[in-house]
Amino acid sequence: MTTVNDHLTIGLQHARSHNYGKAENEFDLLLSSDRTNPLDLYYRGCTRVYLNKFELAVEDFNLAISSLNLPLECELLALYKRGFAYQKLYKFDFALDNYRKFLNQAKERIMMSLFIKHIF
Repeated sequence: MTTVNDHLTIGLQHARSHNYGKAENEFDLLLSSDRTNPLDLYYRGCTRVYLNKFELAVEDFNLAISSLNLPLECELLALYKRGFAYQKLYKFDFALDNYRKFLNQAKERIMMSLFIKHIF
């Protein structure tokens, strides 16, 4: 029997091997047990970008970003990738908004890390 961790591992392996359809299937299986897992939504959104399923990718990124449990590094990448998906959908205002959020958050994190390094 395949466990949740197995589905995650297999999905990531398929994605690394550019087998995005198979990766999407594994992430679908993962999400069938927990539809709100932000990391799984993020990974599925990433595979859907490569499959040119931009509207579905935006939906996954929306759900992942709105969660309070998405790791910060994934949140930043999700903003960028959601902007890219919007760009591919010719929704340029939404794309620019996401790119701006991405840049602002990246800048804030760099400034915070420099501040912390300076203190210690």
